[in-house]
Amino acid sequence: GFYNEVPCVIAVARENVRSMRREAQTLRRLQGCAHINRLIAFEERAGEQCLILQRVEPLGHDLVEAVLQQQHSGRSMPLGQLRHYMLQLARACEEMRSRGVVHRDLKPE
Repeated sequence: GFYNEVPCVIAVARENVRSMRREAQTLRRLQGCAHINRLIAFEERAGEQCLILQRVEPLGHDLVEAVLQQQHSGRSMPLGQLRHYMLQLARACEEMRSRGVVHRDLKPE
């Protein structure tokens, strides 16, 4: 979808609203970090909470796509490609850590 003409991803919570509010606070602290989706808005209305994140189009392909291609081919991922992904992940984790955030739910997408 779009929010104020910016491509976005919207996460909605009707339960566990404290967790969603905490997620929004954490994302505010991480504004400007590389490899981390930017929080556009956090809205609360009618018993729902919405996190609105900027949608980032992958350059080339994303990690999920790469892993699925490798699984389908039956071959291991080339070491150089694996290193590329792991360095991006390590840099993002280091930047989060430098801002006092430890991520406990890393996903490949």
